[in-house]
Amino acid sequence: MPMSEDERRELGELETQLSRQPRLVKLERRLSWASVDIGLRRTSVLWGVGGAVGLILVVAGTVAHSTAVGTAGVIILIATLLVAGVAVFVIAIRGQRRESRLAHDRRFHSP
Repeated sequence: MPMSEDERRELGELETQLSRQPRLVKLERRLSWASVDIGLRRTSVLWGVGGAVGLILVVAGTVAHSTAVGTAGVIILIATLLVAGVAVFVIAIRGQRRESRLAHDRRFHSP
């Protein structure tokens, strides 16, 4: 639903007023980075758990002289590395986009 010119003007005025409140600006910055931090933590957990399971399987395959178990461990290690790597790139790109958007908003709505 498109906004009317009056609604856009009022929204711009409200954004300008809110940008003058230092506590709100600080809170906005903290909230914008929260999702990036949570994403990186989740990725770290994924990488750690997948790496540990893969390494355990590789060691177990070596000890038991089982090629199948060792191969499964290597496959899990590679898959974990690929998934975690892609997730880190996605999180970084989202953070950059958010940062760019915030800088753009500040430039046009600064008091």
